[in-house]
Amino acid sequence: MYATRPALAVLVATLMGCTSENEIINLVGGDGELRFNLQFTNEGNVDLDLHVVTPLSEEIYYVDMEDTTGGELDVDCLCFDCPNGPNENIYWRYGIGAESGTYRVSVVYYGQCGFDFPPPSSDYTLRLMEGGTILETHTGTLHDIDETDAFNHVYTALE
Repeated sequence: MYATRPALAVLVATLMGCTSENEIINLVGGDGELRFNLQFTNEGNVDLDLHVVTPLSEEIYYVDMEDTTGGELDVDCLCFDCPNGPNENIYWRYGIGAESGTYRVSVVYYGQCGFDFPPPSSDYTLRLMEGGTILETHTGTLHDIDETDAFNHVYTALE
């Protein structure tokens, strides 16, 4: 039942002429009851990574792509290997049971793809979503390796 929700929502939004990000947008990666989606620029020169630390202190990122509650990194963009474009996505499927609590979400400048000096920068947009609805949008620019922007998101699981 839930798998058809995003497609139906996009169809309804298209028919209604919705164009605002807060209405409906088409994002790469799985949708679910909890979702963190990163889009960035300059993927040919910069490798940005998405990290999420759960309320159980488990970290989901390119090294550990799943946690014990069912959260998973399903889209990962590496230098010159971004079949889904410059996107990263971590989500919990509908009905899986993401834990209530505070999630620490980080956008990390992992590395540059070439040998430019100074390292090239990259703009990003991070969306924090629940049940297909964008609750928060953060934008920024990372300029150097190991630079990190971090945000907290408090999630209350559905009963």
